[in-house]
Amino acid sequence: YTDADITIKKNILEVLDELIDSKSKNMFFQFSGHGTQQKDLNGDEADGLDEVLVSVKESFILDDDLNKRIKRLPSDVHLV
Repeated sequence: YTDADITIKKNILEVLDELIDSKSKNMFFQFSGHGTQQKDLNGDEADGLDEVLVSVKESFILDDDLNKRIKRLPSDVHLV
């Protein structure tokens, strides 16, 4: 996928879901863009801040959203 295919938060997370559901043993996910932090709303961050990827139109993808997906991977899968 390229920027022309993936432009907003929903699309990025959908593609990550497809990658995880592919059952591949070796996976590569790359985001080239901006990041920032925002107040942690669920209390899981020691510093009180969530890290976020900033997609186009300033859609934020929380580290919590990424972690939820990554935790679905079996232990024998290698994700970079």
